[in-house]
Amino acid sequence: MISGAYFFENERLNTWMPLYELKGIRWTNHELEKTPLRIPSKAPAGIVIMMTHPRFKVKPHIKGNTVTFDIHVKVEGTIYEQFDDIPTSTLERHAAEAIEAELRKTLAKSVALKCDPYQLREIIYRDFPADFHRLTKNKPFFLDKNSLGSVKVEVKVTSTGKMKGGFNRKP
Repeated sequence: MISGAYFFENERLNTWMPLYELKGIRWTNHELEKTPLRIPSKAPAGIVIMMTHPRFKVKPHIKGNTVTFDIHVKVEGTIYEQFDDIPTSTLERHAAEAIEAELRKTLAKSVALKCDPYQLREIIYRDFPADFHRLTKNKPFFLDKNSLGSVKVEVKVTSTGKMKGGFNRKP
């Protein structure tokens, strides 16, 4: 069983992150077939949505020595467990909030450990090489707690499973 991930910098071990701190990384994997998303306790209890095939896009913004990244995630899901009668639009909103929280939490922890599980620095390296070299000249790890700009998550519940009713209801 996988318990975490090692991160390397210049062919040397940089750090290790446990799996529970890497929950946000699953939304970056376009090859992911299915993953369960348990809606957090602030929402009605007992809701699990089986998410499929996330689409993850990153748009960098470079201003001087500051880089921010806007993230956009689109994902569809099927309600797997639901014990309360809740409108689908409410479930989609709670799921989007949970995914955004996972993405932000993973990045915050990784920045503290000076690793880049979303490969944001590689995006700058590939698309803006001159800016990458300028940014890394004085500070090799240029990501910080403010590097994440907007996070837009679109969740579409495509099926309520065996549950009758509720799919097209408005809140």
